[in-house]
Amino acid sequence: MPSMRRRAVLTSVAAVPVGLAGCSTARERAGDVLRDPPERVVDPEWSPEPGTWAGRGYDASNRGHNPHASPPRESPTVAWSYDLEDPTRSLVVADGTVFASTDAEVVALDAADGTVRWHDDVRDMRALRYVDGRLYELRPGSGAAVSELRARSPDGGEIWHTTLDEPGSLRFAHEQTGYVYVAGTGTYWTLHADTGDVVRERESGLDLVVSDDETLYAAHGGLLTEYEATGRTLEEGWQAQLPRTGDLVLRDDGLYHAGRTANTRGAGTGEPELTVTRYDRDGAEAGTVTVPYFGTHLASDDDGVVMAATTRRHDDGLVDASIVATTADGDVRWDAELPEGVTRPVVADGVVYACTGELAPRMTVLALDAETGDRRWEWSWDGERREHGDVVEMATAGETLYVGDGSRVIALREGG
Repeated sequence: MPSMRRRAVLTSVAAVPVGLAGCSTARERAGDVLRDPPERVVDPEWSPEPGTWAGRGYDASNRGHNPHASPPRESPTVAWSYDLEDPTRSLVVADGTVFASTDAEVVALDAADGTVRWHDDVRDMRALRYVDGRLYELRPGSGAAVSELRARSPDGGEIWHTTLDEPGSLRFAHEQTGYVYVAGTGTYWTLHADTGDVVRERESGLDLVVSDDETLYAAHGGLLTEYEATGRTLEEGWQAQLPRTGDLVLRDDGLYHAGRTANTRGAGTGEPELTVTRYDRDGAEAGTVTVPYFGTHLASDDDGVVMAATTRRHDDGLVDASIVATTADGDVRWDAELPEGVTRPVVADGVVYACTGELAPRMTVLALDAETGDRRWEWSWDGERREHGDVVEMATAGETLYVGDGSRVIALREGG
């Protein structure tokens, strides 16, 4: 039975989108000139193949759900591990290779045994993203340094790199139909997929972006905005009001956004409150779930939404947490209370995987049954916690759960 303390109820409303906003007011700044049409044209419906985890959130929907993977359902063993010099920032699995990045390196590891295929020293790495045979590196720069997007082949060869004149801002890269859309704090760029040349630059915030087909949805500055990708341009469509910027996932039945609605960061101060809102594809608000949490990450399987959130911050630094699974209509399927904080969950083959141990060197990976919330197994190790953000990055591909903590990448598989 779900705890009454955290029972969430979906209330149906008939809200109307805030309004339409056209792109015609955006100021063109550079590069919108005639060029040869791109030879590399990624289908808007491209999705990761089996054995692939394309980036944080799995794919452009950001659901954290790999429908092709079957990682350990019973107690795992360590298949291999690889030591890193800094905390893991990003994990990608593709072409039989695990790509891991830190602030200072990108390493490609054989997915079968963890041997190094190639390695590169880098600076100011933010994230990796894989799209249809190509690996993108987002390097936001620091201080006054410019940002950079680098495109590689899976064997490590550089295809092109492009510097962008806004430091510390790269948040997202999405490729389709011959162009790469790169999101910054207050700007997005359209790059030619063959060369990396900037063909268009516009003032627009795209902090959180999810996509399917030719439509992108971006959360920025308290607004959820629809964009249609038409060649070089993202044509702005409807907008809807958001409570506060938070996690965003895209499902067949609409968009789900988690936003904090009250200023409840301090330990023991105020009542925590988060709102998870579902929007239809036309921007109409379709319902809300209000939960007593401080912060949350979203994931989604085919049956509903999974939320991982802190519930109370103690004066001694400890953090209570929960993973809550709801139906698409907002009814609670199960509620699992956890100690010491929780990272963003990932879902595969009917199992929810998450890691606890935010404030302790001893960390634990949990595997919870996606239907009931029952613990299938847990596995602990002495890791190095992060100073900020999530403790670990996780990815599922094939029969393996990959975990990247503050000092290494670990491959967990079932059996001896």
